[in-house]
Amino acid sequence: LDSVKRAKPSFDHKDWKRISAEAKHLLQGLLTRDPASRISAAEALRSTWITCAQHDKVGDDAVLTGNVMSSLKSFAVMNKLKKASLNVIASQLSDTSIKELKELFIAMDDNQDGTLNVGEMKEGLKRAGVAIPPDLSEMMDHLDTDGSGVLDYSEFIAATLDKRLFIQEDMCWRAFKTFDTDGGGTITKDELLQLLGISDVSEAMQVKVTEAEVDLIMKEVDLNRDGKIDFDEFMQMMRKMPNARNDKIRKNIGLGKRH
Repeated sequence: LDSVKRAKPSFDHKDWKRISAEAKHLLQGLLTRDPASRISAAEALRSTWITCAQHDKVGDDAVLTGNVMSSLKSFAVMNKLKKASLNVIASQLSDTSIKELKELFIAMDDNQDGTLNVGEMKEGLKRAGVAIPPDLSEMMDHLDTDGSGVLDYSEFIAATLDKRLFIQEDMCWRAFKTFDTDGGGTITKDELLQLLGISDVSEAMQVKVTEAEVDLIMKEVDLNRDGKIDFDEFMQMMRKMPNARNDKIRKNIGLGKRH
C-alpha cells in the first residue's frame, strides 16, 4: 500500500513472477497517481491483457461447445440402455465435475425455463461459432429421451458427459446394479422391461422403451446370446462408439455413414 501511495508500485516480489508483463503494464497504468496521466476505463478495456483474455475465452467456449456437440451427436444414436445408464451416472456426479457443462446449459437456456428447444440450441451453437447439423430438429428428437419435446437439464448432462468419466468401472458398476434388480449378476430382458417400462422408474431415468426396443438392445449387447447381459458385455457397450441402425439419422446429424 505504501508503494501505491508513493505511486511507485513494485512487481519484484516472488508473488508476481507468474503474472504476465501485459497484466503488470495494465496495473501500472491504472495505479498512476496523476489522474491526467492515468489510463481511462476505455483504454484499460483495450489493453493487450484484456483483449487477449477475451479472445482466449471465446476460443475456449468454441472448443467446449464443439466437444459437447460431438457428444450430443453420439448420444443421439445410442441404444436406450446406454442412454438410461448415462442418466444414472450423471445423477451421481458432483457439481464440480460437471461445472462447465452446467454453465454452458445455463448460457444456452435463453428463457431460463430449465430446458433447451431447437431455437436455443441453434443460437448457442451460432454464438460459439460451431457448425449446426443439417437436421438439428431430428437430432433433438433422439436426444429427448423422455419425449417431452425439449432437452431438459438432466438429459443435457447425461448426453454431454466426458467419456473419461462415464467409462470408469466403478461408475458403470453402479449403473449396472441399478438394472440388475434381482442381484443375480446379469441384466435380463424382463428386468429391462420392468425398469424402463414402468412409468415412475423410466421417468426417473429419463428413458422409456417398448418391448421391441428391448429386443434390439438384447441383440446388440448380449454378445454371447445367452439371453442375459453380464457386466463385461455392459462395459463393452459403454466403451464402444454407438452404431446407428439408420444411416440416414447419422448423415442428418453430421456423423456420416458407417464403414
